[in-house]
Amino acid sequence: MGAEGPGTGVWPLASRTGWARLRPGRRGLWLAAVCLILLLGIWLSHPLWLPLPAEWLAAGDPPTPADAIVVLSGRASERAPLAARLYQQGFAPLVITLGGREDPVGEALGTPRTEAALNAAVLRRNAVPREAILEVPRGNSTWDEAQAFRNLARTRAIRSALLVTSALHARRARWAFRRTLDGDGISIRVVVPSLEPGVLERWWENGQVALGVGIEYLKLAYYVWRH
Repeated sequence: MGAEGPGTGVWPLASRTGWARLRPGRRGLWLAAVCLILLLGIWLSHPLWLPLPAEWLAAGDPPTPADAIVVLSGRASERAPLAARLYQQGFAPLVITLGGREDPVGEALGTPRTEAALNAAVLRRNAVPREAILEVPRGNSTWDEAQAFRNLARTRAIRSALLVTSALHARRARWAFRRTLDGDGISIRVVVPSLEPGVLERWWENGQVALGVGIEYLKLAYYVWRH
């Protein structure tokens, strides 16, 4: 009788009784102190965990030899030059440009052209020969472009490809293409341009990058739900 230990239920009861005996003001102080300690710990450790959401999105792959380099539509000034460097380094003999949307700049200048045509033009300016470029002016989204590439890969017996896109788009592009090509036996690697130091590590300090991170998570969630 009167023995105290984990199996007797005396300690939990004593703890509850002790907490109940605290005046409401003291209880509030204890809770405030605990919350303050937790918030301080979170703040002090944020350089370790806060970069992770952006770094997870921007998970590119090292390039390896492939049958084709595939340039996804959008951001032609960064994607097409990277694809040109991969071609010149001998990673693939063919560069495919995707995208059926009209380039807004060309449309504004009265020379409408698709995103695929725009990327092809940038490739040629970066010393990729015309005969090594295949324009595929189809697809109004990453998912659509994955469908267009699947159809092309089946007709041209493409078994491996390097996808060239922007850093924050890497995770969604990889998911969409691998999901679409599941069962086709086509190897997909995603190659992204290098970012300036600190962009991912402190993404929340740049409004444009922070917006991009948020949008990519929303789009990825939609893709997973929809497809």
